Amino acid sequence: MTSVPRNGLLAEYIGTVDGGQLLDTSGNGRHGTIVGTVTSEAAGHPLGPAVVFSGAGGVTLPQAAMVAGAGARTVALWVYRATNAGSYETLYSAGATVTNQLFDITLGPGTVELVNYGNNDTISVSYAGAWQAVCFQYDGAVKRAWINGTQVLESAIMLATATAYHELAQRQGGQRFTGRLARVRIWDRALSEAEWLTVLGESPGLRGYRTEPLDLGPERRFFSAPLALGAGAVQSAHLALGVQGVRREATSLGMQVLRQAVNGLGLGAVRTAHVVLGAQALRHGLASLGGAVARHEGVDLSPGLRGYRSEWLELGGTGRHMLRHEALDIGGRTAVHRHEALDLSNPEVRVHQHDVRITLAGVDITSQVTSCSLSQSEDSLHDSLDMTVARERRGMDLLRLARVGAPVTVAVDGAVSTFILDDRTVEATGLRLTALSPSILADAPHADEVALNGPMLASTAATLLTTGADIDVAWLAHDWMLPADYSFSGLPLAGLAELAAACGAVVRASGDGLVVRPRYPTRPVYLHRANLAADYTRSDLLAVSVAETPGSGYRGVTVTGWSADAALPELEIMDPGAGQSGYALGDDVHVLAWWPGEALAVLAWVSDGAVQELGARIVTRTETMEVVGGHCETARPVHRLTSSMWIGQDHGPVAWKRGSRDIYTGLDRGLLEITYEARAVQYTLSGHDVSDLLFVLALDPGDAASATVWLSGGGDLDPEDLASELLTDRAAAVVRGMAWLDRTAYFVTAARLEAPYVAGVRDGVVVAVDDAEVGVSGRCHVAGVDTQITPGRIIQSLEVLQWDV
Repeated sequence: MTSVPRNGLLAEYIGTVDGGQLLDTSGNGRHGTIVGTVTSEAAGHPLGPAVVFSGAGGVTLPQAAMVAGAGARTVALWVYRATNAGSYETLYSAGATVTNQLFDITLGPGTVELVNYGNNDTISVSYAGAWQAVCFQYDGAVKRAWINGTQVLESAIMLATATAYHELAQRQGGQRFTGRLARVRIWDRALSEAEWLTVLGESPGLRGYRTEPLDLGPERRFFSAPLALGAGAVQSAHLALGVQGVRREATSLGMQVLRQAVNGLGLGAVRTAHVVLGAQALRHGLASLGGAVARHEGVDLSPGLRGYRSEWLELGGTGRHMLRHEALDIGGRTAVHRHEALDLSNPEVRVHQHDVRITLAGVDITSQVTSCSLSQSEDSLHDSLDMTVARERRGMDLLRLARVGAPVTVAVDGAVSTFILDDRTVEATGLRLTALSPSILADAPHADEVALNGPMLASTAATLLTTGADIDVAWLAHDWMLPADYSFSGLPLAGLAELAAACGAVVRASGDGLVVRPRYPTRPVYLHRANLAADYTRSDLLAVSVAETPGSGYRGVTVTGWSADAALPELEIMDPGAGQSGYALGDDVHVLAWWPGEALAVLAWVSDGAVQELGARIVTRTETMEVVGGHCETARPVHRLTSSMWIGQDHGPVAWKRGSRDIYTGLDRGLLEITYEARAVQYTLSGHDVSDLLFVLALDPGDAASATVWLSGGGDLDPEDLASELLTDRAAAVVRGMAWLDRTAYFVTAARLEAPYVAGVRDGVVVAVDDAEVGVSGRCHVAGVDTQITPGRIIQSLEVLQWDV
């Protein structure tokens, strides 16, 4: 029985229609608007309802449920059509019909079309008469697709999905679909293959609801139950007994059993319990206080130096416990904050049991590990592991297994982290082993130095840097064209770090590979609406320490990028027209100046008569070019590329830069048809009566790779100046500037939290913390996580950041 990943889920359309709306069941309230004839069938899909389309209707989805630009995204859905479509019928469409500005899933005659407009992929599928599951995702650099459990597509592409149409069962009101759709889900991240298989294996027994009021007296009635019909059963009940009584129960019959109960009998008695039977167990109970004494003491806390720790102390011989919160002594200053609960009628019981498995060179050594520490930080290129292993058991040669370079895996509740052994130390009681994540394969001593030259996309350079290191890199940061004189020589990881720093990103270990991502995947100004990886209350936290740092005081930042050498325009004397072979003496002469880059003339001069600038002209050109060595040139500088099409087999998208004639491809040789817009400035030379004219243009190369980013409500200091010579366009300069301001400009609260282990919490995610007494309350960015594993206990120490924006 599997569950659908909720992290990053923007919208979920299971298949329920209510009036004129297709309901969003994600909890985000992003309901679709029905256009034309659309109905719902309660049992139309094996897992529940389905939306029925007759070819005469569709659904308009809200823009808030759509990922635009180059953002990562995943769209998954189930589709049923009784017969093959006779023409194209759209299932899901987002964006506009401009090259690489569309993200679309369409059915063709016996095919599934994955459409990006100008860069489309056709997959042959026998879909008629059976439900098919389709997943189409993009990670910021590569698009992938699965049909049922088989991956059918993986291709590099730079998307720029337009904020335009967002629809189900139609594209811009046409290409309407006839059939059923169910379980349409949209995420703002790229699901892994394992996550897609989880979605594909969704249990059929988790949907269905029943509500029934029970009359238990005046103002005392309530009953609500979600029921599971299928492989498992879930029951939940709320009963009101007396004045404050509440009872909740949930039971799942299958591989695991979960029971939760809250009982209230009388005016103030409360009891909670959570029990899971199976591979994991959790029990948490808080006893009735009855006539207990509770005492709360607080002393003025030193600014920026708040903190506490919690422990349960046994009251000897009584079978009872006392909860104690005590402030930490930080930097010689002591802040006291203590809670005591005395005379508990029942002992507090807390058990957090996890399934932990640790292997070394493929051999299970879990029983011999006495301590294990995993560290993850956005300021480090590698995740690290430090563990101690007791003397080997009979028949196991631990020294032979613990060779530098040996694989180490740590699995907690099925989530596996992989490491490569880096060092070992023989101690009196066993071995101390240190290991690093597979990202070390791109660093010394594992990787060889590489050399790169010439203009290319930053994401392409990242791929080329790591190819020889046999490690994959995902580029999730802003992408841009590197300068014509770009060159790098050194270790792959150093090259990645240089590229990441240029746009304000970080390089991080990710599974068995690397990822280049923004330091803050959710920027401080959007933190309040981020999806949560965990939610910590005061009772969850074992220790908290807090420090505060004021902002830098800058009200903005100016980023200066690469500056090209001034390049002269190509001059073209226009055809005089009217069948003339040339201009007659004294005729007005018309000249086009095709400017490379975005440079413009600041002075135009002619040796006789006068010169007048008539403004810019945009000319659309289509050319067929031979690609040699992955490169070809257009006849004029490209102002905007509108389409590219390979003659013969499709070899994917091309790379270009505004103002340049250079086109770069991933194919060494081939024929390519390019349609593009070229920009020229027209001049008219008049009032002359000589046969020879000298026409002079003085130019300003401009500074298209520079930008000043201002912070609304920022400090009083003039903008800071940053130089990033790898940046060649203004958009990249803006991204770099925003990243710098996000990190330096705001007042920041940094806290170190200790709490029981929660799966999925690592650097880059967002968690919620509710502990206003020490100044940390609300959503926080996780900058680093240390996980301590000892026999019977797993504790996470989190470094979290919260900004005053």
